[in-house]
Amino acid sequence: MPADPNPQPSAPHTDAANPDLVKTLPVVVHVMDVQQITTEQQAVLLALPVGIVTRARHGELPDRLEPDQIVRMSWSLHIHVNLRRLYAEPTANTWMTRPNRRLPFDGKPPLDHALELGIPGLAAINALLLSDLTDYPTTTHAERTAAATFTLTINADLTTWDQPTAKPHTDT
Repeated sequence: MPADPNPQPSAPHTDAANPDLVKTLPVVVHVMDVQQITTEQQAVLLALPVGIVTRARHGELPDRLEPDQIVRMSWSLHIHVNLRRLYAEPTANTWMTRPNRRLPFDGKPPLDHALELGIPGLAAINALLLSDLTDYPTTTHAERTAAATFTLTINADLTTWDQPTAKPHTDT
């Protein structure tokens, strides 16, 4: 049988393309330990079994990671780096586990948001931190409350309003 003249490439394995990504798992686990995130919470955030997280803490690596897990690790590290750029210790280390009044957290810890939404939650947290780093902060709870109750009353006396001229302006 002749060889296929147009062979289709097999789907790449993310860790096969870069086997060093698996080696970052213990770093991510350490970062989460510093952030006071429990092993069970780490497992949910990284979409890994608790046993793999525990073994990674001691340097034992899984054979491979799924692309979804690598994305979760990446967002977690981005969040850690941005927290370090914004805050000193211990604030940087406890920010994920402390209640936060900003959107989208509404008084809950950012960690709860990430645990509930997974990758979109991690991405939202990182976006908020990037916003803070660029001096374009998101609104506070007090600002949202004020905006929700803000009333604008316009009391215009239209009797003194200038009436249009007989010949309207045209661009000809």
